[in-house]
Amino acid sequence: KNYRNLFEDLSKFGVHLNALAFCPYDYGGCACDKCAPWILTFAELTKEIHQIALESHPGIEARFIGWWWTPEEHQQFAEWADREAPGWAKAMALHIPYGKTGVADVPLPKGCERHAFVHIGYGDVSSDRDIYGHLGPVCAAARIEETVNNLKAEGVTGWMAYSEGVFDDVNKALLAGLSSGVYNSAREILETYAERYFKAAPEYQKKWASWLAAFGHPFDVDLGQSRKTFSGLTQEMESKNWRLEQWALKLKMLELNSRIEASEGWIDSDFDLAEEYWRTKDRLRREVWGLGPQRHVLADRFKRPSWAWDWEKARVLQKN
Repeated sequence: KNYRNLFEDLSKFGVHLNALAFCPYDYGGCACDKCAPWILTFAELTKEIHQIALESHPGIEARFIGWWWTPEEHQQFAEWADREAPGWAKAMALHIPYGKTGVADVPLPKGCERHAFVHIGYGDVSSDRDIYGHLGPVCAAARIEETVNNLKAEGVTGWMAYSEGVFDDVNKALLAGLSSGVYNSAREILETYAERYFKAAPEYQKKWASWLAAFGHPFDVDLGQSRKTFSGLTQEMESKNWRLEQWALKLKMLELNSRIEASEGWIDSDFDLAEEYWRTKDRLRREVWGLGPQRHVLADRFKRPSWAWDWEKARVLQKN
């Protein structure tokens, strides 16, 4: 009934859906014996939901997100779909594991398009500390360029970007630009990005591209040189928009993080640095991105700096 009301309300207000994207993980699922194997229970449930959607959205397609599916689940789903619902599954956005740049060769239902689920929430390397905006915006120029090239070679005909917010704005531009065929390289897109959003003059666009691309490996950035370059590129700017401000705060957070990690023990100045780090992160989220308190993997208790646990213990001891 809830789904029927939802689909009917959308149709009534002029919103026509042309596809539903079904995802068995992260939210939902069941591990009980009655629902095993879960992927087939999921398939039957989504088939029912799709039938309800067709009542008010004629022609709506059923598409699937392969995030965290196992090869065995792909096999089970493909066999079930070919037997119980031939031609029903229009596309499968296949999972790309962290740190990888291509999809696996897994069974798909007959007629199902081979798509990809592209994670744009981290840089060139998988990192628990610089993901989902916990350390500011991200840039994956090398990874996304390699991914687009690999997906084309693998016969992938479409993709869905996995985004958790505006912090991956640069990666959105990279994935869209490279897929469009308008741009030949990630670097060309970064130069265009700097021109469009930072109002960079032609002589500064290449420097901006190099500066942004370096954050694909954020903990390898030469922070002193990065600060010098950033100051030179922005000193004559009259105003800084949110896209630029988020990168200014990321650089500041990395500088603070580096100083804290280099410290031996916790003295008053170290606590001051930690407080400044958290204030900077809070400013980024609340003032630049316009976010309130976050939950699940976006919450501060997840993906923490390497020093966070020691800082908490030391703070308790300091108070006592």
